[in-house]
Amino acid sequence: MGRRHTDYRDAPDQYTAVHFHEDDVEDAGWPPVAEFVVPATIRSGVYAFRLATASLTDHVPFVVTPPRGHATAKIGLLLPTLTYLAYSNERLIAAGEGGMVPAGRAVRLDEADTWLSAHPEAGLSTYDRHADGTGCCLVSMRRPVPNFRPDFVWWNTGAPERLGADLYITDFSITGRAMDALTDHDLHEQGAELLQRYQVILTGTHPEYCSARCWSPCGTTWKLAAG
Repeated sequence: MGRRHTDYRDAPDQYTAVHFHEDDVEDAGWPPVAEFVVPATIRSGVYAFRLATASLTDHVPFVVTPPRGHATAKIGLLLPTLTYLAYSNERLIAAGEGGMVPAGRAVRLDEADTWLSAHPEAGLSTYDRHADGTGCCLVSMRRPVPNFRPDFVWWNTGAPERLGADLYITDFSITGRAMDALTDHDLHEQGAELLQRYQVILTGTHPEYCSARCWSPCGTTWKLAAG
């Protein structure tokens, strides 16, 4: 039977051992240095903190969701944040495992890939292996994730991937089609009721992963409200 709990305290009968790795990263432990209170007048969407120094500019994305329990548009865009998390800090090409690249095509590494190669302390993705050779199955948002950026270009395709690709969809809303930005984390917490507020639900470009709770209960079907 598949395990449904990643914390042994929730289901001790499913656990008989614990496996630690020298390169596990649960929380980088950085103290907060700034705080931003989102004004109530800001429209739901994807935004970014712009961080700049004399030689570097970075954009750290965040999602503004509609007021809890309410829709502010007829269209909901479900951003696959669990997929973003699964690929966070992926290092396959740096580890020499870039076999998915088509033969004869040059590989362009994004600045994020170069940084990750030099900073193993930032932790792995679920596609990587720990230093002892075992696969990584637990990842965290509480650490630097440089490949979660609006301008990130994936070495495998040579094009924007995941968040960067999904921003093409949010650009569609700027042309006059208003939409609410939702996340996998919201869906996990609020369930089908979140989706039922909308006439149309759009997914991101690569909605590969979800939580066990997001699967429909056995024998039932989620129904979206008709507009």
